[in-house]
Amino acid sequence: MDVVGPRDEPVVRHAARAGGEHRADYLLRLLTQIRQRIDNRVERYRRVAAVFDTSGNLEYAATFRRLPSLEEEDGRILDEIIDNLQRQFPPRAPE
Repeated sequence: MDVVGPRDEPVVRHAARAGGEHRADYLLRLLTQIRQRIDNRVERYRRVAAVFDTSGNLEYAATFRRLPSLEEEDGRILDEIIDNLQRQFPPRAPE
């Protein structure tokens, strides 16, 4: 016995789409939080580099000046993923 017949197919497709939208919403929130953490780390690295510059420890300052570029590259990759998800699953109007 078929549980889902041809007549029920649009309902099944709608349910699958809704499930995909919920997963996309969750993933977007998660990726956005990770992006914010990257931004926070970049800011901390810059502050620490400034402190080491001020204290005269140029070796440590140079190390902490290099770290933000690595984090920013990760951030750019995340931005692309977020943009792609938002294009695939545009925000819905409130119901």
